[in-house]
Amino acid sequence: MVKPFKTVPVEVNTKKTPGYCVVCSRVATTHALFKGEGVVILQRYCDGCLPKADYKY
Repeated sequence: MVKPFKTVPVEVNTKKTPGYCVVCSRVATTHALFKGEGVVILQRYCDGCLPKADYKY
């Protein structure tokens, strides 16, 4: 299990549709950044799913 190294709030934009949580499909409130081998992976999470955010690769 890899925990995010940084989290960033999702910016609200009226010109784009909102992103959705990768776990439960609710509207995302946070971008979580994970370090992979030579890459940074961005995933979106809602407030409810963020505490258990992990990335398995």
